[in-house]
Amino acid sequence: MFAREVGARKGGTDIRQRGSCRREIESFITELEMLPEAVSEFDETLWGSLVDYVTVGKDKSMVFTLIGGTDMKV
Repeated sequence: MFAREVGARKGGTDIRQRGSCRREIESFITELEMLPEAVSEFDETLWGSLVDYVTVGKDKSMVFTLIGGTDMKV
């Protein structure tokens, strides 16, 4: 019974984390929509506000970790 209770609590945490992530994405989209025009060239400030850190693997692969925790492998 204890394992079931722990699992239920963990599941609740996952749901809250997903909700938090969804709110962050929605906020980001709202901010993008307020920009006067689409981004047509590289913007260092915008890039810096999105990326938390970059991990470079031994095979020279790169994983960009965005603010909010989303990973993008390149």
